[in-house]
Amino acid sequence: MKKLLIFGIVGFFGLFSGLFAQQKEVEENTKTTATLQETTYYFPDALVYEYQLDSAREELWIFVNPETEQLLFVPNDDMIEAVISFPDGTYRIFGTAEAGEQMVLCQHLPEVSEQNLELAPLQSNGKILTVSQQHIQQPDITSKGFEIKYQKMAGGEIIYVTDQLPINSRQLYGLSRLDGDARLAVDLDYLAMLLSNQLITHISRDHFSLKLLDYGPNPYYFTTKLY
Repeated sequence: MKKLLIFGIVGFFGLFSGLFAQQKEVEENTKTTATLQETTYYFPDALVYEYQLDSAREELWIFVNPETEQLLFVPNDDMIEAVISFPDGTYRIFGTAEAGEQMVLCQHLPEVSEQNLELAPLQSNGKILTVSQQHIQQPDITSKGFEIKYQKMAGGEIIYVTDQLPINSRQLYGLSRLDGDARLAVDLDYLAMLLSNQLITHISRDHFSLKLLDYGPNPYYFTTKLY
């Protein structure tokens, strides 16, 4: 039987592959189990970043459905097919156990949908960047710059954010708090600093930089038929 395993964020430990390898133990410690009904998720748009970590340069694709407020991320991991984010802070992780069984793990981050936020203040640097989208025939994106000074260590970073795009940015930032291999490969955890309409477009910090390449139509379908 295909199972939907629901975990609290505190109770989900170890790497994704390790959890699948210990399937029986996980099921015994799961609060609830349920059968997942077949669903086809549709994401009409894509948010595309390019980042550089030390000397490695990669792209990060996040697929977006503005109407359902769902995001989809495909990790670079053979055992994880997709991670879908929901606006209530739920993340469904679709993957394959070592025995070959398709399984779904759920993590919930209540801070993603928290309404009464006490965010750390940001210092504007007075600068504006524009992301040209002429190559995909979409409107340009403008973003405002802020300086962040680290509290517990020397240094800081510069970020740029936009409020133009129909994306709950806190769902994106929550991907950096997931456990195991479902987590983003780079740190985009700005849940303590940014609102849901403040989407990162650029980051500049030691040994790391990120920039938004574009946002526009790029349909992606994901079906849960095998789960």
